[in-house]
This record gives sequence, C-alpha cells and structure tokens, in this order.
Amino acid sequence: MNQGLQGQLEKIGSNILDKYGTNFLIGAFFPAFIFTGFCTLMFWQFLPARVQLLFGPSPQNLISQSGLVFLIFAFVLGLVLSSLSTTIYKFYEGYIFLWRFSFLVKGEQRRLVRLTRELEKVSRRIAYLNKRKASSSGTVLKKIETRLEHLKGLEHNLRINRAYSFATSSQYILPTRFGNVLRSAESYPGDRYSIDAVPVWFRMVHVIPDRYMGIIDNTYDRCSFLLNLSILSMIFSALCVLAIGIQAVRQPESSLIFSSVYWPYLAAIPLSILVAWLFYQAALYTVSAYGSMIRASYDLFRNDLVKALNLELPEDSIEELDLWSKISEFFNFGRQYGPLYFKYVYPAKDEEKTSTESVTGGRK
Repeated sequence: MNQGLQGQLEKIGSNILDKYGTNFLIGAFFPAFIFTGFCTLMFWQFLPARVQLLFGPSPQNLISQSGLVFLIFAFVLGLVLSSLSTTIYKFYEGYIFLWRFSFLVKGEQRRLVRLTRELEKVSRRIAYLNKRKASSSGTVLKKIETRLEHLKGLEHNLRINRAYSFATSSQYILPTRFGNVLRSAESYPGDRYSIDAVPVWFRMVHVIPDRYMGIIDNTYDRCSFLLNLSILSMIFSALCVLAIGIQAVRQPESSLIFSSVYWPYLAAIPLSILVAWLFYQAALYTVSAYGSMIRASYDLFRNDLVKALNLELPEDSIEELDLWSKISEFFNFGRQYGPLYFKYVYPAKDEEKTSTESVTGGRK
C-alpha cells in the first residue's frame, strides 16, 4: 500500500472516530471490518468477472491496493450493525424469532428448576445440621461447624447465581441465558424500589456522572462487539452453505466428498458455528457485568433523579416505594388511571428551599 493511500485511510479512520466515536468503532466497525476481510478472501471467486478485473486477479488486491473500497464496505456494514444494535440484542435475548422455539424456553425453565432444587437441598441440609449442632459437642461439634460454614458459603453463591441469572418471577423466563441475565437486571429496581426500570432508565442516564456512564458504555460496547461477531459468524456459515450450492450448480459433475473445491467451505461451516458459540459465551460474562452496573446505577443515582424532577426526597424506604410507584405510573400512563399529586421542591435564593404543589391531579 503506497504512502498516499495509507495517509488517506488514516485520515478517513480519524474522521470516523471523531464523528461516530469509539462506541461505533469498537461495537460495530471492527466486527464489520473482520467479517468483510474473511468474506473477501473466501468468496472472491463468486464476484462477477468485471469486478475481479477492476480490482485485480486476487482478493489480496482489493485489500492492499484498493483499501479505500474495502474500508467503505466495512464502514457501511458497520453502520448497518450499529443501526440494528437494539434488534440484535433483542434477538439474543429471545424476544425476536427464538421465542417461537418452545424447547429453548423449557430448557431455561429446567435450568431454573435445577438451580432452585439445589438451593433448597443445601438449605435443608443447613437446617438439619443446625439441629444437630444444638445437641453436639467436642470433635463432632467442630465438624458440624466446619460443614455449616461450607454449606452457608455454597448457599450464598447459589442465591447470587439465582438472583443474577433469572428474574424474581418465574413467569418472565426468556428462551436464552443472555436474555434472562438482562431480564434479572431489569427486574432489580422494581424489586428493590418499585421502579419500572425501562421508562425510568431513559431519565436516569441524564443524572449519572460522565465517568460512571463511560464505564457502562464501554461494557456495552464490548458486549456489542462480541454479539456482532457472533451473529456475523453465523451469517458467514450460511454464506458458506450458499457457496457450496452455487458451486454444485456450476460444476454438477463434482462430488461434494472428493472435490477439493468444497473443502474450504465444508471446513468453514462448523468452524464458524463454533466461533459464533464461543463469542456468545464470552458475551454472557460481559452482559453479567453490564447488568451489575445497571443495578448499581439505580442504587447510587435514583435520588439524583428525584432531585432532577424537583421532587422531595423520601424519608424512609416505605415512602420511597410509594414515591417511585407513582413516578413510574406517571411516566407510563400519565393520568390515564386517575390523577396524581406530586410535591415539587425548588432551590430558592440563599440556598433555602420552597415548595409548591403541582396541579397534576388528586391522588396522594
């Protein structure tokens, strides 16, 4: 690649970074760049002859000598991935298409049942040893205490696994492990504070400090990177199947078993499926961290949102549950199911606070 073209590519890359930011670069452009490179190498021969003559006799020419065109292809695909980010997440959560496969939902339900039964078994064992402990002494007592310490640690880990893997209610089971991890994070603010997580989150992001929000965005980008690579790997395997079909039509006399024409594609199909699964497994760890940060956001910054809404902070947890229930209802339905009263608090001069009562309804 000559220096002029290299400088041009660096300038374009810098412009992309300035305009779209690292979110686009990490979450969408890099996966698209990798996918475009592999597709160029594997499916070059299926391009029209005119296109091949335009860029050179081999796919390496498109990458090395016509890097600008290659970069444009990757950039456009990156924009598509970025635009479909929510759709891709919903697909892996199980809201799109996968919910039609009942065996996936049943598999997650069985996993929840196994986890629940294991937790109940450990709890029963702890209760039994506590009864024995009351009537034991000496060496036997020490053994029981050692065993109890181990079982209590196991019980704690099982409860954490249950809380972070599934929503509180078993009726909200999704067909994928990825979806259930996110669903558990979404149900957390409702269980703790009576906050409807989805509508409140779009207000919450405006009061979260930039430093903390940057950490959340970075984790989201890493998860998007892994999910995009996973879904692109599945698309790549489908393209390999299509390539085999096209070759079979072009050369019907060739045998799928003995012809070397098919070997690269036959090898790429299971390999790309394996890669897709590995990236999905990696995304599970990342989405767990992402869910933990979403939980922490409500723990740390929910009162900042109350202040931003010019509402009075609750004095205790019971008053807080009532306040957030009213706020969530107001965000979702307004006054559709009855009037709502809120007491607004404004900072006045000399940092004194005065309050006025809103005229938004009548229910307290």
